[in-house]
Formats: sequence, structure tokens, C-alpha cells
Amino acid sequence: MILLSLYLLWKLLKSRLQALENKCVKMEKYKYLKRDIVKTISYRVFGTLTSFTIGYIASGKYEIGLSVGLADLLVKPIVYFIHERIWRKVQ
Repeated sequence: MILLSLYLLWKLLKSRLQALENKCVKMEKYKYLKRDIVKTISYRVFGTLTSFTIGYIASGKYEIGLSVGLADLLVKPIVYFIHERIWRKVQ
């Protein structure tokens, strides 16, 4: 009877530990997702300002600088985010 009780207790603890490990893995993935989003936004702020500046210097017109910066702002965050997620799977 004692052995059966110990065995059932062991199974219960093992089950709870597995559930806790699964929850930790999910939380870790979520942490990386938030980090990747923040990195994407901060990277794009600097990238867009750089593209705007280069467009303005090359053309001498604010409108062209804004067009280049806007195109850069719309396309590159998506590409960068996809790139980060692919690399996360490689690791």
C-alpha cells in the first residue's frame, strides 16, 4: 500500500513538473517574441532616419527624402522581423 501511494505521488509530481516545464518553454518563446518586436522597431527608427537623410542629401529635396524614408519604413520592418524569426529557428 505504501509503495502504491509513493508510486502515485511520484507520477503526480512528474506530471506537474512536465506541465511546469511546458509553461516555462512557452513563456521563454514569448519573451523572445517581445524582444524581437522591440529590436525591430528600434532598428527601423535608425534605419528610416538614415534612409531619409541619404535621400535628402542625394536629391536635395525633402519630398524625395521623405519618400525614400517612408518606403524604407513600410518594407524593411517586415523583412527584418521575418529574418529574425527564421534565425530563431536555426538556433
